[in-house]
Amino acid sequence: MHALVLVFSTPPPGYIDTAALTGCSNKSGEAIAGDMQHWCSYNMTRLKEVYPDYGEYPLFDQQIVQATVKHLHAVAATKKPFFIACGLHRPHLPFAVPSEFHDILPPTEDIRPPKYNRPPEGSPYAAWHPGGFGKPVCTYNVSVPQEQTKAYRKAYYAAVSFMDVRSTQCAVCSLVPPWCSVLCSHHLAQRSRSCKRMYANERREEPLR
Repeated sequence: MHALVLVFSTPPPGYIDTAALTGCSNKSGEAIAGDMQHWCSYNMTRLKEVYPDYGEYPLFDQQIVQATVKHLHAVAATKKPFFIACGLHRPHLPFAVPSEFHDILPPTEDIRPPKYNRPPEGSPYAAWHPGGFGKPVCTYNVSVPQEQTKAYRKAYYAAVSFMDVRSTQCAVCSLVPPWCSVLCSHHLAQRSRSCKRMYANERREEPLR
């Protein structure tokens, strides 16, 4: 019976998890669009100039993926069963991704807003959540102007596309056949904290919901 190789992907030693690399910051002119709180698009050329030590992949999720691919190559050589945990931020708020993922989408004015901007009558209390876009944050039944909604939607679509590419980079299936990857959305936080509406023990019991 083979021992299980257990690996958790983290950025390399010395990587500084700054707001510019996990969120939105424009102190050095690296963000070229966005409200800098909920979303932004990055000029990657400028970002690499500001953070030259991180090479071609300065963003946090990019660093995680590079570490994961490195780990996959390493465990492939062991010929042992393995489990690699790869935790990525996007498409969580803020939707901070390279500008190229915004460029592949239609102009903001052409993004379709939701058909209904209010909760359905009789919907359960927990089903209506602004996602942190309302003021004050973490309140129910909050709407934002249509043009702002379009900008948020486009930024979210861009963040999903960015994550699609990151996930694909991890899928080097030819290394260790057969193997599989499991994608899950899991944000462990206690109810009423970080805008969450479930208790932590409920989330732990259903990690793949």
